[in-house]
Amino acid sequence: MTLLIDLYLVGAMFVLFWRTRHDLAFLRKAMKARQILLNDLHEGELKEVNPFPPAITIEPGITDDDLYWVVGLSAVVVLIKTAVVSITAASFALPRITP
Repeated sequence: MTLLIDLYLVGAMFVLFWRTRHDLAFLRKAMKARQILLNDLHEGELKEVNPFPPAITIEPGITDDDLYWVVGLSAVVVLIKTAVVSITAASFALPRITP
């Protein structure tokens, strides 16, 4: 039972990470578009402003490289714990062969 719970936990971590990473990419593009909009505004200048610029073509200034380490190391820790618990349980369940 513990093995199944751990495997479900690892699967849930990857699904939630994939969804969060997808959302963060769009949020960072929107943040960059807002930064560009604010940098283009100058006091005293009359200029037509598009408050909703297309953010599809904008590259975010921050990358998600560190997020891969967080979810990867968390999954490795859970898998190592699962292996240790499974090996320990198997050592008690299986008979020992003595010469």
